[in-house]
Formats: sequence, C-alpha cells, structure tokens
Amino acid sequence: MFGIFKRKRPIAYLYPELKPGDRIRKILTEFILPELEPLGFRLLSSELTFKRDIGDYQHIIYFQKTRMNYGNVVCKFMPHLSIESTRLKKYYKEIGRNMTGNLNLHTRAAEYLECWNKELLDYGWYDLVNYDNHDVVESLKSNLINCRMAFFKHSETETGIVDYIMSLNSYYPVAPTLFDICKIYNNKEKAEEVINWFRDFQMNTDKGFDDVILQAVADKETELKNWG
Repeated sequence: MFGIFKRKRPIAYLYPELKPGDRIRKILTEFILPELEPLGFRLLSSELTFKRDIGDYQHIIYFQKTRMNYGNVVCKFMPHLSIESTRLKKYYKEIGRNMTGNLNLHTRAAEYLECWNKELLDYGWYDLVNYDNHDVVESLKSNLINCRMAFFKHSETETGIVDYIMSLNSYYPVAPTLFDICKIYNNKEKAEEVINWFRDFQMNTDKGFDDVILQAVADKETELKNWG
C-alpha cells in the first residue's frame, strides 16, 4: 500500500551552474556533436547551429533559445531543421540579384515534424529545468538520428525539394523560388509544373496574394515561354 506514495525520481541536471546559452552549447558539444559529426555536421562557434554541405544544399539544425531563459530557473530550447541552397545564391549573383546569404528553402520546428517523437516537448520546447536532462539528451539524440533522414532526404536530388514543398500544399508564395531551382538545373518540365501548381491553387481559393508575388509568378511565366 505504501507503493502509492513512492517519491518521484529526482531530476538530474547537466551543467546547471552554467548560463542557459552556455549550458545548451555544452550539452550539444558533449552529447550531440559526437552523433552528428560522423555524418558531416559541424557545430558553429558563434551559434547553436549544426551545418553540413551536401551537393548544392546545406543542411541545418539550429536551436532557438527562449527569451525567458534565466539561470536554472528557465532553460529551454527549440530545435529547427532547415534546408538552404548554395547554388541558388550563386545563380542570383550571376543574374545580378544580390543575396546576403544562402537561400532558405524550407524550415520546420521539431514540433511540426511528423517523424519527431514529441513526448518530452513542452509546447515545442525542450525544458532543462523541469525534465530530467539525461532523458532530454536521449530524446534529442534519437530524434535527430531518426528524423533528420526523413527531412533532409528531400534535397538528395536536384529538384527533390521542389516536389516536397509542392506536396505540402501550403507554401505557394515560394513558387518563384521553386521555379528558379528548376531553372538552374534546366528542368523545364518541372518549372512548368510549379507554375501550374500555383495557378491551380489561385483559381480555387479565396486567398489573396501580394502583388509582388503575383508579378514574380507572371515574370516566371514569361521566362517559361522564352525558355530555350
């Protein structure tokens, strides 16, 4: 009968003496980097971010800190996965369009990834104060190993990311960018598919689009007609 009153397992903390940003970096360095480094990821010195280059794409895993972080009172972080195009930046430079960084094609917070086990996520955040830190680390390691394959596989082919984003049926304003990806790989058929994808949605929705987006799509239609 006394089993009913068992004490909860005390929370085990990792590096609680460090400031939240330093603490998160220490955990990433000690526990996550050894898992990701053999896969080609590097941990940036200036950000809580892992990056690796795969062909013309850059795979990014970054960790957002909450503004409320304070000592061992609040210490939370939110993982995001992102795919950027290095080739698209070069293409825009070639045609005279200035870009300050690689072009972000798609980003998802962990909480919105179907492949991510959300058991220890608290409204999208990992919490190092109210959850056992070893459990958090194991959850993060497992998810990054298993879920990164499902997310980053969409950039394994030249225009695979185009197919993936179109399949989501919610990112229509990026149609001009998707068209440009098809252009740099000389995939006219896929570029036409992008335009049709946008126009089909436009014809069947009450949602309005910014004039800038509409003009950009119109410009891409002209490019398609003049495609050599």
